[in-house]
Amino acid sequence: MAMNTFQNRRPTGRLAACLLALLLAILPASSLQAQFADAWQVVVPHADAHKRHEAAFIQVGDKYYLLGGRGIQPVDVYDPAARRWSRGAAPPVELHHFQAVTYHGLILVAGALVGPWPYEVPASHVYLYDPVEDRWIVGPEIPVHRRRGAAGAVLHGDTLYLVGGIVNGHTSHWVPWLDALDLRTNTWRELPDAPRPRDHFQAALVDGRLYAVAGRWSGYTENGFASTVAEVDVYDLATETWTTLPPSGHLPTRRAGNTVAVVGDEILVIGGESDTQVEAHAEVEALNVRTGTWRALPPLLTGRHGTQVIANAQGLFIAGGCAQRGGNPEIVAFEHLALAEAVADAAIGRPVTPGTLVLRSTRPTGDGGVQVTLANEGGNQALVLAHALVTGGGTVEAPYGFPYLLPPGATLELTARPDGDGEASLLVKAWQSGPPVVVPLGE
Repeated sequence: MAMNTFQNRRPTGRLAACLLALLLAILPASSLQAQFADAWQVVVPHADAHKRHEAAFIQVGDKYYLLGGRGIQPVDVYDPAARRWSRGAAPPVELHHFQAVTYHGLILVAGALVGPWPYEVPASHVYLYDPVEDRWIVGPEIPVHRRRGAAGAVLHGDTLYLVGGIVNGHTSHWVPWLDALDLRTNTWRELPDAPRPRDHFQAALVDGRLYAVAGRWSGYTENGFASTVAEVDVYDLATETWTTLPPSGHLPTRRAGNTVAVVGDEILVIGGESDTQVEAHAEVEALNVRTGTWRALPPLLTGRHGTQVIANAQGLFIAGGCAQRGGNPEIVAFEHLALAEAVADAAIGRPVTPGTLVLRSTRPTGDGGVQVTLANEGGNQALVLAHALVTGGGTVEAPYGFPYLLPPGATLELTARPDGDGEASLLVKAWQSGPPVVVPLGE
């Protein structure tokens, strides 16, 4: 499971200004309530992509990526300019039931489940997908006592927030946990529990507040699709406190396995599954976070659960999922709901360009070490530093663990301490293509 937002995607510079101007032109200034077309439309009638569910569909740069889900399948890449699908690499392990987020041109998968129903286990690490290199990378480890799947995930600045989820597959131990991973320091922090647990849902971020919407307690009853959650819980990132919307703010159509998107001041809850019907839900309901009220939007052409929606300047795009509650039939069913005033050729996104790891400076520490400053220059994508070592013998003092994400334009300081008086060099390598940085440490 995964969410994408137009409001919270992180374009920079001129692109950010253009997209913001376009959004403000489309949305009424008083409410920031988007106006959409009257119905969803099929994008590609016979999409050349893998059918999958409990998967993600997310935009990175100028392309859309359908990835993960039950089984191990290649990534499907959609180029909206060419209106064509292509194939990417398969993940190293089966990853499903997650909400993907993007970070400087990388896709992050956290809070996923691994293995077959109903006794899936939580993934032990955050996984990264690099769309430029078409490479999967094992990222930071998740603390053992906080591992779970079917959780909500959002990104705020350099911090990944992971909320809710279930520990024991589809059977038991749903949790109200909230954790934060600082991507600049590679450290986790446990935050206050949500007012209630939930799994099979997605989280949304609006104006510094995290919203946990929909979901259920899988395994709480014999009917695995029951025990859905109507309450909407809200976490204020600044005050680190939770509140719950009043009953008037409850989700009108209770369901789990839904996707969410943020457009203007509204959180859109799309699709899902429940015990009330065999067919997956097609409802699209929007919560106005300013007024706490809901409105109905045009329903999906094909109801579904277990995927995500992309929201950008052209509207909403959805692909993948399952058309009935449970696991069959899996679908692609690529659909688009246009913004009523969207421009057909509006900017789709800025292409992702990799940076280069470069040496900025060196400075003796005075006690036999050398302080080295490295930088990510020349692109708009984060580098994933794999390791740093001293050839010829020695140690490296790094402020953070590896793998380490170095955003574009950012720097990292390391201290290398060679053993003895022989020749030695500091070698730092990124997962991305390109030679390592080699820094001679002298004799």
